Amino acid sequence: METTYSRCDNGHTRWYALDMPHVVEYRRALLSEPERETYLAGDAFAEDWIRQIRADVPDAPILVTAGGLFHYFEENKVVGLLRMLTGFGEIEIVFDTVSKSGMAMMRKKYMKQVGHRDAQMFFYVDSASELTGKIGSGVRVLAEEPYYRHIPRTGLKLSTKISMSVSDRFWMVKMVHLATE
Repeated sequence: METTYSRCDNGHTRWYALDMPHVVEYRRALLSEPERETYLAGDAFAEDWIRQIRADVPDAPILVTAGGLFHYFEENKVVGLLRMLTGFGEIEIVFDTVSKSGMAMMRKKYMKQVGHRDAQMFFYVDSASELTGKIGSGVRVLAEEPYYRHIPRTGLKLSTKISMSVSDRFWMVKMVHLATE
């Protein structure tokens, strides 16, 4: 369950948490909506949610985050979403992704370890610049960096530290930060 609001709220920002209707219903049963956070039930790939946010905050810059999400969808679906967002004003998008080699490793090893052997994964990004070319005009790369770069390694097993270092060295898992123009 998404906890970004609870971990990162600065006391002033307006937050929106988008998820599938059954997840939002479950979330509401467990947690009441905080004063500055709105739970939105819907499909991330449909325009309804971004239209609602733009109606609430017509001129405000928007930061969209997607963690552990895009790789479960085919490229045309993710590119379509990113392209759609370019039509809604000043928006930055931050998401995690894997490279083609990172995808192979996730399919082979990681998904088995976490008990999701049958999970299908599709979307990967070898180059954020190439991705913006697929999205089209109006998007630029603000950052593309190795995923584990800023994660402290104290207290981790040696094998975990090595895996993180290899991943970062070969850009197997990364964070991408895009902005609409």
